[in-house]
Amino acid sequence: MTTGVGHTVLGAEPAGVRRAVWLRRLLGALIVAAWVAWLVPSWMSSLNEVQARDVLQDVRAERVVAFVAADLVRPNTMRFSALGTTWDMDTPGADADGRPEEGPAMQLVYSVEGDVRPRWLPEPPPLIGDQDVFAALKASGAQPFTPETFPPNRDWVAFPALFASIAALVSLLTTTPTRGTRPFWVFAGSLGMGLGVVGYAVAELWWPRTSVPPEQGPDGEDVERRLRWWHGLGVAVVGGLVVAGLRAVIT
Repeated sequence: MTTGVGHTVLGAEPAGVRRAVWLRRLLGALIVAAWVAWLVPSWMSSLNEVQARDVLQDVRAERVVAFVAADLVRPNTMRFSALGTTWDMDTPGADADGRPEEGPAMQLVYSVEGDVRPRWLPEPPPLIGDQDVFAALKASGAQPFTPETFPPNRDWVAFPALFASIAALVSLLTTTPTRGTRPFWVFAGSLGMGLGVVGYAVAELWWPRTSVPPEQGPDGEDVERRLRWWHGLGVAVVGGLVVAGLRAVIT
């Protein structure tokens, strides 16, 4: 229906409007809550990339609790809705001190006191004084990882992310978005780390517009003023660059 001059009211059914609004808000809140349930443990499980000087400081300060020589570490950093491990690695055979039996260590993963995130040195560990890193770790009291001391598995974080993605998609297909068209949200919703899904939940489910000012179409008719697919493509491209930088900063 229309109110005033040239303003289109979306979804103004005579009955059940208030209930529909609260159901949309409830779904939006659930999506945001699921995103938070993914974000926090995903960050806690992600590898904290460090440099050789950080390893030197941690070993000399005797902060290292446990460690493992690693190869081909795959960080899988903050991937939204991705099933599988939050990070993975290959572990060469090692002796009782954690020193690789065949060749030098290529990378090092270790945990420190007071930090929930495991640390990752993506290069061969340095010498510490006149000792290799494994002798220095043993002297500092650190031990190779055991099943009890290995960082906890939080692969379950994929399921809140999948719930948020599926709920947003079903909502997009079954309700009429007010701030952007469906093609806009297909592109914008693809932003990494779930930010596009959260943006949809906030803008369209929790805080939708009740009226959309019209604009003139190519034939002079009034059309609803909503963000179009090319806007969504721009958001996806520019936002993807921003998300890549944000991912690098927080991990």
